[in-house]
Amino acid sequence: MDKPKIKRRREIKTCLRCYKHKLKCDKSIPCSNCKNFDTQELCVYGFTKDEITKILSKGERAKQLSKNILTRIPDKNTKDISSTPTPPPTTETSSAPPKKLYKSSNSTLVYRSKYFHPFFTSTINDRLLTSDDYDEFILSKEFHGNPIRKFDRFSTTPLQFQETIQLLPNSIKTAQSIIDTYFDSIHPVLPFLDKKSIQASLQETYNSISNDEPVSITTLTLLYAIFFTSSFATVASGVIPDILICNKYYSAYSMLLPLAKFPFVPNIETLQAFIIVNFIIDPNMVEFVAYSAMLVRIGQQLGLHKISDNANTMRYRILWSTIIYIEGSSSVVAGFPYLSSDSLINSVQLRNKDIGPDETALPYLFLEGKARINILFKKIMNLGTQKQLELSDFGDVREKLYSLSTKIANINWEMGTIPNKLSTYFVNTLNIFLYRLHLRFYALTSSQTQEEKILKKNGENFTSLNDIDISNLLSINDNVYHINIIQVTLGLLFNTYERLIQKDISNFSWYSRGSTIMQYLFVIISDIHQNPKRPYRVSDFPIELKDSLNELTIDIMNKHEIFCKFILVEELIELLEAKLAPLWNNKNLFKLIVVKKLKEKVWEQNQYIFNEEYETMKNDIFATKLFKLGRKTIQNTKMLDLDECLSQWNDEREMFDVQKIINSWIKELSEP
Repeated sequence: MDKPKIKRRREIKTCLRCYKHKLKCDKSIPCSNCKNFDTQELCVYGFTKDEITKILSKGERAKQLSKNILTRIPDKNTKDISSTPTPPPTTETSSAPPKKLYKSSNSTLVYRSKYFHPFFTSTINDRLLTSDDYDEFILSKEFHGNPIRKFDRFSTTPLQFQETIQLLPNSIKTAQSIIDTYFDSIHPVLPFLDKKSIQASLQETYNSISNDEPVSITTLTLLYAIFFTSSFATVASGVIPDILICNKYYSAYSMLLPLAKFPFVPNIETLQAFIIVNFIIDPNMVEFVAYSAMLVRIGQQLGLHKISDNANTMRYRILWSTIIYIEGSSSVVAGFPYLSSDSLINSVQLRNKDIGPDETALPYLFLEGKARINILFKKIMNLGTQKQLELSDFGDVREKLYSLSTKIANINWEMGTIPNKLSTYFVNTLNIFLYRLHLRFYALTSSQTQEEKILKKNGENFTSLNDIDISNLLSINDNVYHINIIQVTLGLLFNTYERLIQKDISNFSWYSRGSTIMQYLFVIISDIHQNPKRPYRVSDFPIELKDSLNELTIDIMNKHEIFCKFILVEELIELLEAKLAPLWNNKNLFKLIVVKKLKEKVWEQNQYIFNEEYETMKNDIFATKLFKLGRKTIQNTKMLDLDECLSQWNDEREMFDVQKIINSWIKELSEP
């Protein structure tokens, strides 16, 4: 049986007179041809072939249309769009030159929580919050970033409904392959969509278009969200060399979402669409804090927090758990206490026995682990809001940390037994989340806090770096970190290294790019400066963290208890340059360059360490399995020359005093 063909009507973009006489139309209002021949009444846009005769025979109709340029005649295969407001003319159809707009008002206020980036300093955090962006960096021609760096969520092409239909893949087979990509690259992280249901919705949509029947706007919104995120992941992996189709799908999604009356009319499909689109754009959930509470409310309106506990409701329970996780994680990133109550967080339970026989348990175990970590994160973040803390509060959290670490170790063991290429990747990721939880607790109980402030936006852009001269680096206070902070940070960095060198995970580059670990690298670099010869023995690690150290990490640390931290920092920075820097925005590139320069200066101050013994031990450590795989990954990955990029940045704009920041970091991150 032949597959149904999709009928499309190509949009006529020229005016009526130019179309009739086959003239080149400049699409102005009125166009130059109609001006020259004084036929403005025929300078009409938005007509179809069927209407040409009617319009030409009715002068009044032509005049009316000429006053309503770009008013579309609703097509019968759209769903109730007759009352939809017409978008303003695009730059292509408007003769008026575009006007520049200020990005933000300098009078904007911003709150800095005392737990915002606790392992950076007040100096850097103030600048991060009060400056607009880093988009004015002038990068050298040597910089070959991934095209995904050019994606701008605020830059879309205005579309009409019919144009979104035309953007659908030509064949349903092509559309299905895009859906396959989604379930390979994104679903394991966000496992709340059902593939069979999506495929059925796709078939129904194509059938409706073929038969000139109404199309569900909410379904179409979800489909375009899937198409966009799939193309985004493919571009990030390096398979597609540009973001053209990615931008088109995003424009279609952006046009359809308000048509579906999101967020004012609760709907499962638009809620799912919104989450997957914004999560892939912002896997670190920095921007999610602006609308995470909205997602919780929509979920409540849909009754997701009251879903019964059975196999048929598994997808909805996973969706609710994802929403709660987003609200919590975005709060942690911003340094805010959670908004969701304990009853909401614990209202839905996930059970692996509800998973179908055709699905791997890996994504659900991963989600369960994140959910458990999220619950204790709430406790720690809420403690940070209290003016006075009792020792019993800390003791209670320590007990919960120990219990949770055991549960996460069990979940990791289960994931490790699943024959899936993502098993180790997810184990490392879950361990990183666990280490972040421990570090946030230590930030609460040590000096790694800062005064909360109300800051004022200054409208500045970071555009350059001063030459870094920190010859006085050793003159600062030489106090040391609490040893537990160093131990946990080492565990986090080892897991990050192993996570980034896994084979056959390029389709998860969109997710891996969230490994912005610069503040943790700074912790180790600062510790090396303060105590270059302090050893770190596996036997000294907190008992609750020993289970998270795998054999690869233990093997490296046992090779040399001192030198392993030097080599870990060197290799991680090189790995970040190779794997993630091409995907990062300028803000994260800036942080990486600062940390790299700091490392070089600290290494210079400790030249006496790099002797023959160091070189011998370095070779021994490089012979370990983990670093062997890492070196191979780095050699096979195209590198960025960040020093070359740095030398090309404009020196005439607002300067960023790196020497002052570095000295401030080391002072403020040291315990009194």
